[in-house]
Amino acid sequence: MEIQIVKNPINRKQLEEIAKPGFGELIKAVVDVNLLIILGT
Repeated sequence: MEIQIVKNPINRKQLEEIAKPGFGELIKAVVDVNLLIILGT
């Protein structure tokens, strides 16, 4: 699994593509509210 940094809005299809290799329908993520980004695997 590769960590992806999301700084801009993404659509559902892109979110599904990120989730597929790791957990299928589940994404682990950390939200940095100061930088306004999501770090997900």
